[in-house]
Amino acid sequence: MGNGDEELFKPVHSSKDVVRIIRDDSEIFGYDHYFKKIPDSLKAKWAIWKKNIELRFTQRISSEDKAFEVGFYKTTSTNIQAGEQRKSFGRFHVLLRKENGIWKILMDADTGEGASVESFNKASPMRL
Repeated sequence: MGNGDEELFKPVHSSKDVVRIIRDDSEIFGYDHYFKKIPDSLKAKWAIWKKNIELRFTQRISSEDKAFEVGFYKTTSTNIQAGEQRKSFGRFHVLLRKENGIWKILMDADTGEGASVESFNKASPMRL
């Protein structure tokens, strides 16, 4: 979650309408579960990890106020005390909605199925 900073992570999601799907665990839940309060003890444990996420796309479809995107992500977590680095890959599907002129995530689903460094590298990088 954006280096554990929930206040930066929440605003990119569509208020109380957001749906989160973790396909590998067969879980689906809404805003309250997705953004449940994280205990301070867990926040302290996560604080030693610097996190980065990179997105690559295999499909992007959009209209004036809705968008659907499919692709792969790479997360890199670095332990700032020990210098240890971990990388992982996943596949995402997101549905976005424009709210007051700003794109917000309405549905976010991910899985590890088919995700690898090779599939990530074959996908198209984000263009700003």
